[in-house]
Amino acid sequence: HLAAAADHLARFAKRVWILTGFYIPAASPPAAETDGPPGAAALAACLAGAGAEPWLLTDAPCASAVRHAATLY
Repeated sequence: HLAAAADHLARFAKRVWILTGFYIPAASPPAAETDGPPGAAALAACLAGAGAEPWLLTDAPCASAVRHAATLY
């Protein structure tokens, strides 16, 4: 199913919203999670390369982590 979904996105996606990041208030210190934003940014770069318009969405506490991850690609 994953291959079919990836093929469908590559051929038909126009605008794709990618929701990532979650805030961990119990962390020491409280912070945004760090593994989702880079993966989301990589996915966005792949989709942009296929001609789609990816949008990375997150909440305010995670915005700086997602913004930084987006600069990696």
